[in-house]
Amino acid sequence: MKRLVLQRVLAGVLTLWLVSVLIFVGTELLPGDVASAILGQSATPETVAALRVSLGLDHPALQRYGLWLLQFLHGDLGTSLTNGRPVARTCCRGFTTRCFLRAMRRLLRCRCRCSSA
Repeated sequence: MKRLVLQRVLAGVLTLWLVSVLIFVGTELLPGDVASAILGQSATPETVAALRVSLGLDHPALQRYGLWLLQFLHGDLGTSLTNGRPVARTCCRGFTTRCFLRAMRRLLRCRCRCSSA
């Protein structure tokens, strides 16, 4: 049983890593520059260069992926480009509420099954 659980956990970790690599490579293959896309066509070359430096786009792709992976393993998911908030906070917002609602739904489902039997 322990071996099966370990195999499933390792398969899940490998799948997550493979998905992260595929997404990173996919975004690297997209045409254009991320900094130019964020700032728009009216941006000056100086502002585009400054944004590239602040986003870390001036480093090689493999170095950027390694840094992202290291930060991810430490729990830092980065900062959202759309609202400037930490991604972890955005993803976890409402997590306790969802857990509470799921627990209540299971409790009610269990009570309904017990009362109908």
